[in-house]
Amino acid sequence: AGCDGSATENPGVGSVAPPASTFRAPGLHTDVKAEVAAMRAQREAELQRTNAEALGAGTDTVYRDRHGRKLDYLNEMVRQQDSTARKEAENKPAWGGGLRQQQEDEERKAYMRAEAAKPFARY
Repeated sequence: AGCDGSATENPGVGSVAPPASTFRAPGLHTDVKAEVAAMRAQREAELQRTNAEALGAGTDTVYRDRHGRKLDYLNEMVRQQDSTARKEAENKPAWGGGLRQQQEDEERKAYMRAEAAKPFARY
């Protein structure tokens, strides 16, 4: 960066050059609101010019533990669910799951749904 306050060496996110009339100027500042508004407008214009991808837009959130290692919760959870479902499907044959008991359970549930749909008061 030069002595005039402009950032010319590394253009990017952190290189917002201060406006010509900053608060570093000596003397009495009578129009502070206008100076602040000009500084805000310049910052907004600089943010509009920066690339949203460079600021991390559209990327997934990276979760880290207290040691700085990446935690991949979603992928780990999906992988565990897939592995447990696959193991259950492999270990439990259809005929060994008590087909008659499953059928009776479904009949009982259907009967309970039918009874719940009936009116409560009976004469």
